Amino acid sequence: MQALLAGQDALQRMDFEGAHRLTQQGIAQQAGHPLPRIFLQGVYLYEIQESILAGKLDPGLLERFYQESATAIQMAEALDAAAPSARSRLYLGGAYGCRGMARLYEKSYWKSYQDGKRAYADLREAVARDPGLFNAYLGLGQFQYFCGRMQGLLQFVLSMHGDVPAALQNLKACALKGDYASIPAKLFLCQVLITDQKDYQAALPFILEARACYPENYHYCEYMVMEAEGLGWQEPQSLRAAQRVFSQVEQGGLAPGCHFDFKAHQESMRQALAAKERPAL
Repeated sequence: MQALLAGQDALQRMDFEGAHRLTQQGIAQQAGHPLPRIFLQGVYLYEIQESILAGKLDPGLLERFYQESATAIQMAEALDAAAPSARSRLYLGGAYGCRGMARLYEKSYWKSYQDGKRAYADLREAVARDPGLFNAYLGLGQFQYFCGRMQGLLQFVLSMHGDVPAALQNLKACALKGDYASIPAKLFLCQVLITDQKDYQAALPFILEARACYPENYHYCEYMVMEAEGLGWQEPQSLRAAQRVFSQVEQGGLAPGCHFDFKAHQESMRQALAAKERPAL
């Protein structure tokens, strides 16, 4: 777990080489266990996401991801057959859910839904076996959230019945009470609360923590600025954190790949602060 969690931290710092190296250490130490393979799925999934954002998805990256996914699913199925438990179902649901996310990124909606539906069933069974297994609440929340956000004909055809409030509740439960899934839950909450729900008060503790832990990650720089602006440049903690982001950008301290217009938002901040200091007539 130490190697896997170190790999998870490297991944969030966008150190993909380090994330692969550390995760492979975990695999070497527990070669027959599905959990290190699920962590490796997560490394590849993050790389896929970044390559899509960069507009140059590598087919070889997808191939490696699906190969690792097949291995993770096979190992999780074998463990669940040999020694069924709440955790064996957690691993099975995690492996299917991770593959479903990649298919969602590829816009293979039917295949993504099928994987997600299977993952959701496995994770519900894991929670039924052990309601205190809070790591399972991450996948449950993500599936409920994505189904709840699908719109129109696609939602009708796939018979998706999401539940956004329940999704957020499950994600927060994992964020506050989970162990290895706690960090991914917090980071996912940063994204959805700021960019989609625009619930800036609820997002504030999560984005402040993300920025403190992973200052190199440009996504959390973007979210921090959006958070401070969403609070009207009035909340002291978020304002100071956003100002640190602007200083970091000016010094060239971001990982490559960011296309966010920090200058425009910095000007918005300056205007808001100047208006606040201007004396009333």
